[in-house]
Amino acid sequence: MADRVPDPATAGFVDRWVDRLRVLRLRPFDETTAEGRAQERHRRAALSALAAALSKALSVLATLVSIPLALAYLGDERFGIWSTLSALVLALQFADLGLGNGVVNVVSTAFGARDTAALKRYVSSAAYTLLAVCVVLGLMGLVLLTAVPETAWAQLFKLKGAQAQAEVLPALAVFAACVALAVPLGLVQRVQIAMQRGFIASLWQCGANLLSLLAIWQATVWQLGLPWLVLALLAAPLLSALGNALVFFWRSDRELKPAWQHVDRAATALLLRTGASYFVIQVAVAVVFASDSLFIAHLLGASEVARYAVPEKLFGIISLAVATAVGPLWPAYGEAIARGDLDWVRQTLKRSLLMAAMFSAGATGLLLLIGPWLIGWWVGTALQVPASLLLALGVWKTFEGVGFALAMFLNGGGLLRYQVITAWLMAAGVLAFKPWLVLQLGVTGAPLATALVYGVVTLLPLWWMLPRFMRQVRSRGASSASGVLA
Repeated sequence: MADRVPDPATAGFVDRWVDRLRVLRLRPFDETTAEGRAQERHRRAALSALAAALSKALSVLATLVSIPLALAYLGDERFGIWSTLSALVLALQFADLGLGNGVVNVVSTAFGARDTAALKRYVSSAAYTLLAVCVVLGLMGLVLLTAVPETAWAQLFKLKGAQAQAEVLPALAVFAACVALAVPLGLVQRVQIAMQRGFIASLWQCGANLLSLLAIWQATVWQLGLPWLVLALLAAPLLSALGNALVFFWRSDRELKPAWQHVDRAATALLLRTGASYFVIQVAVAVVFASDSLFIAHLLGASEVARYAVPEKLFGIISLAVATAVGPLWPAYGEAIARGDLDWVRQTLKRSLLMAAMFSAGATGLLLLIGPWLIGWWVGTALQVPASLLLALGVWKTFEGVGFALAMFLNGGGLLRYQVITAWLMAAGVLAFKPWLVLQLGVTGAPLATALVYGVVTLLPLWWMLPRFMRQVRSRGASSASGVLA
């Protein structure tokens, strides 16, 4: 029998994947050539994505286990408060005034230029500024919780049970304290992400997820109440961030340890300017993402939040997976633009968009088929979830996945003005449209309104503007390659 001749197309496909898998190694590539720098970016991005995937997998596991525990122990009303606060934690990342994202931008550029002096100035200036923000947030939280009576908080969540009314204020106090402390402790993670060492932060987060799950389980076993469950959820990431900061700044990268003598007025001003743009974007995004649970709780009652929150967390795995995969590209784009490696930027953007679209759509289709069975297995058959809600969540998460891939390019390229405009247009559209749709369609109206507004206001205009943005990035890259940092 004659030897079988391999198909050239198949052989080429296999060779491309073999080349991509070669970047999965601990030893760095030689960065003296453009090809070596491209391979090193892919290596760091791959390691960061794998470590983040492990962290997110543990986070999903913790969610899968903790939600039935919390729902069974707390009941509908108190679980609605707990679920709303857990959603607000993610939305309130703007509490650092956007400085964390500003750190990623400026540090990744300085890292790409190999400017150690600039790195010291940015890190120290950010550390002391974030510490000041923490103090201000703590005082604001104290004043707010002291001034607003407990009955007002109960009315906000439409609470009827006496236990829920008694525990809502202490739970909010724990929440406010943890949010304030997270502001300065989050610096180390942002610096590591900017230096394309996000895998270190992700490994620390793995420990935080396991610790949080253990704490939630113990709080339910000992029946400690809602405030302790909020603390169990939020304290573990703070302890993890503290340990990471001590090891990073006092052992592995001691030259970057925050010091007052490295604080620089110009560096602080640049951080504040860049952070201000991100702050505006994050506030608008918080309105969009956190408004679902708040609108449902206020318009339909806190007990209806569970009907929305459980399938939302299931479909949230799609967004989590895409964000994990494309997240490391943000600092990689910034470093590549600073070095003038624009072909790598263009090719990576195309691949990431294709990957995000295909994965989001495929995962959505799968969850539409098996979602009802998964939810019944997860929390029991008592929670009835309409099929229309699953479909609306699937459309929204598909749009969101594509948006993540585009946002990493815009962030890395410093293209913030467009994001500021569209984020606030989207927030305005959501605030105007979502309450009406929730009243008309129930819980289904929340994700459906978000998806419709996001598609019209953000995705369609961005697709038309993308060639222009690519030209702007190419111009910036040419300036950076000539020795002028953007």
